[in-house]
Amino acid sequence: MSEYGLEEDWYLDTYLSDYDSAQIYYIPNVGYKLRVIANNGTEFFVALPASYDLTDFTDAKEDNPITRNGVGVIPITEDDYDLYFADNPNAIEIPTTVTSLDIDAGKDIKDLANDYIQAVQQAAAANPLSELYQNTEFQQLLASYMFIYPDDAAAAFDAAVGSEAINPILEDIGMSKAMITQDKIKRTDSIAWNALLPKYKNSIINVASKTYGVDLPDDVVTELANLVRSGYMGIEEMSQQIGAMVDPGSKIIMNNAVRNILSNRTIEQTTVGQSQVEALMRKYLPKNLRTYDIADKASEIRNDASAEEDFIAEMKAKRMQWYPMYDENIAWEDIVNSKIGLANNILGIQMTEDDGIIDKLIKTNDLEKENKMLREYGLENNVMKTKKDLALSIMQSFGQGVVPQQSFRG
Repeated sequence: MSEYGLEEDWYLDTYLSDYDSAQIYYIPNVGYKLRVIANNGTEFFVALPASYDLTDFTDAKEDNPITRNGVGVIPITEDDYDLYFADNPNAIEIPTTVTSLDIDAGKDIKDLANDYIQAVQQAAAANPLSELYQNTEFQQLLASYMFIYPDDAAAAFDAAVGSEAINPILEDIGMSKAMITQDKIKRTDSIAWNALLPKYKNSIINVASKTYGVDLPDDVVTELANLVRSGYMGIEEMSQQIGAMVDPGSKIIMNNAVRNILSNRTIEQTTVGQSQVEALMRKYLPKNLRTYDIADKASEIRNDASAEEDFIAEMKAKRMQWYPMYDENIAWEDIVNSKIGLANNILGIQMTEDDGIIDKLIKTNDLEKENKMLREYGLENNVMKTKKDLALSIMQSFGQGVVPQQSFRG
C-alpha cells in the first residue's frame, strides 16, 4: 500500500470485472474509478458516473462494503486522491462525461491506454504541434476522447480540438484552433497548402501598398504570409500588424513573431495622409500658424476615425485667436485669395500670401480701407499701375484733355 492508500501492483482477476488490467477504487460520496497503468508509467484514472455501482461493471450481485471487499475494491479518501494527483504529473483522469458513454465490456483497458500513449508519441515526434501534445491537460483531454473513439485516433483528436475544453489549454501555450486546422491541411492536402502561400502574400502586399503606400521586401512578405498560413494569426490581424510595422503612430502592439521577422531590417514607413494634412492646414490656417508635425497628424488621422474632425476644430479655434474678424467656417484659402485678388487688381502685380500687405488687408477686413492701403503701398513702392491710375484720376478730376497725360510727371 502506498502512502496515499493506492495499491501499487494489484490487478483484479478479469472474470470479476468487465475491464481487464484495471484496479477499482472507491471514493465515498464521489464514486468509482478504474486505474490503469500504461507501459510508459502514465496512470489513467477512469471516473465512472456517480450512478454506477458494482453491479454495473463487475460480477458482484450488490454494492456494499462487504461486496466491495470481496471484489477487491480499494477505498481511498477524496483528499488522498487529490494529493496523489498533485504529486504525480503522470496521472491523468478521464472525466465522468466520457465514461458515461459505454466502453466495450471486455476491452483490455490497459491496451487502450497504451494505444493512446503510442498515438501521442507518434504525433509529437512528427508534428509542429508537439508542444500541444506534450501538454498534460491536453493529454488528459485527448485521452478522454480516445476512450470514446478507441479505434480512431484521428476522430479522437478532432473531437478534442473541437471541444470547448481545449480553449484555455491553447491560450496557455499560445496556440489557436486555426493553427491546428492549418497543420492538418499541411499534412493531408499538399496542393491546398502550397496554394495558400501566394494567396496570403498577395493579401499582405495589397494591404501594405493600397492602405499604407509601402512596398515590403519580398522575404518579409513571405515570412509574414507563412505566419498566416500556419494559423498563427488571421489575415485581419496581420493587416493590423502591417500597420504597426509601417506606421510609427499605430496603436497596435507589434506581435513578437512579427518583431522577430523585422529584426535587423529597415522597413519603409508610410507617408499616407500627409498630403491631406497639408491641404487641411492650407485650407484653415495662415502659414505662420501651420506649426503642426505633418507626419504625426497624418498618423493620428490614419489611426483614429475622429482625428480629422478634431484637427479641423482645433485649427479653427487657433485661427480665431488671431483672426476673430472672420467666421471660423470660412476657409482661410477663400479669405487670402480674395485679398490677393484685390491686391493684384489694384497693383497690377502678382502678390502672394507671403507679402506683408496681404496680412494687413486680411486683418483690416474693410474694403474701403483696403483700397486706400493698397494705393498707398503702390505709390510708396513705385508700382507702375498705381502711379498710372493716380495720373488718370487727376486728369479726370479736371475734365477730359485739360491736363495731357504725357505732361504728368510722377
